[in-house]
Amino acid sequence: MANRYWKMIKCPFFHSDDAKSILCEGSTDTSVIRHSFKNQREKENWQQSYCIDIKNCSKCPIYIVANRKYEVSK
Repeated sequence: MANRYWKMIKCPFFHSDDAKSILCEGSTDTSVIRHSFKNQREKENWQQSYCIDIKNCSKCPIYIVANRKYEVSK
């Protein structure tokens, strides 16, 4: 079951996943980023570190890039 994490994912930029990659919102309105890993364990470690806990989402490098398009220029 490739999508078993979906119910636990809290990151607003998460789109989907498969065995060894995560698909997230990209840096523009029409882009997505596929983050690929060497194996499923590395992908699961990444999701555990950044995707599942809403407090840690903002520390994710992909989140930081995707979030820039929503920041208001000062």
